[in-house]
Amino acid sequence: MPTVRADSHRGRVCGALTTDDWKDCHDVARETEYSAESASSMLADVNRAGYVERKRVGENYGVEFEYRLKETVRVQ
Repeated sequence: MPTVRADSHRGRVCGALTTDDWKDCHDVARETEYSAESASSMLADVNRAGYVERKRVGENYGVEFEYRLKETVRVQ
């Protein structure tokens, strides 16, 4: 089970996500105080690391993807 440090950038982004609800970069930005652009970059990073599930939502208000935390990832 992968563990992400809560006090890291990845941890802040993963901590803003849940295993139940899909969120976009704007949702994560509101919860982390990152800009939407920074949140989008960090979401791409945690996706590459394999910590999240991603789904394409099309071009909805400039948002192409939504994310949720994988059940196997723990934020500490």
